[in-house]
Amino acid sequence: FCGHCGSPMVGVSGTGKSGAKHYYYVCQGHRLEKNCDKKSVVRDYIESRVVEKIKECLMDDHVIQWLVDGYDEFVVKLRSESLLSTYEKELEDVKKSLRNIMRAIEQGIFTDTTKDRLDELEEERRTLEVNISAERAMLVDVPKEHVQFLLESWRDGDISDPKISERMIDTFIKAVYLYDKDDGYRGKIVCNYTGKNNTLEFDLADLSKLEEEVCSGVRTKSILLHQ
Repeated sequence: FCGHCGSPMVGVSGTGKSGAKHYYYVCQGHRLEKNCDKKSVVRDYIESRVVEKIKECLMDDHVIQWLVDGYDEFVVKLRSESLLSTYEKELEDVKKSLRNIMRAIEQGIFTDTTKDRLDELEEERRTLEVNISAERAMLVDVPKEHVQFLLESWRDGDISDPKISERMIDTFIKAVYLYDKDDGYRGKIVCNYTGKNNTLEFDLADLSKLEEEVCSGVRTKSILLHQ
């Protein structure tokens, strides 16, 4: 997001004279509303800086141990907030209603109203079964040792590997805000956990110079990039 106006920064691509494509992020307030002076940001540069900062601050041994130690508490909270039991009870009620309708049909009672109610209950059943599957998937027990192994593999891994960097971003980042010259070239990461220490700040290069280096002579067009 743009740190100045709060607008999303969306992906655009540009094709250079050599035919090579370049990618960067542009503030929607600047691009569409023309009410913000935020500079474009080279995608590869900003994404690598974000992952570097995550690794620097969150992949410390003490932080990893803190995350592992808090895992049990997290699982208890997740289960207490789960809607699984509610969905299961609703599904049992729907199945009971379906059985009642089927008995009525077997007795020769079948009207337009009966059919409509049958269709409605079948749709409710399908929706609840999907919801139950999703909730159960969220509540799969993962041993703490596996959690620790995963975090340590990210700490020791090559963050230039897209598979590692994308998993780290998905796991730890809620949002990233970018600021230009007036507020100092910097970024702010809002992490996926609560508390007063859930933000990380980091310095950036002069983004306008980076933009000029990459985008000089480049014809651009908007495309949707991965968020």
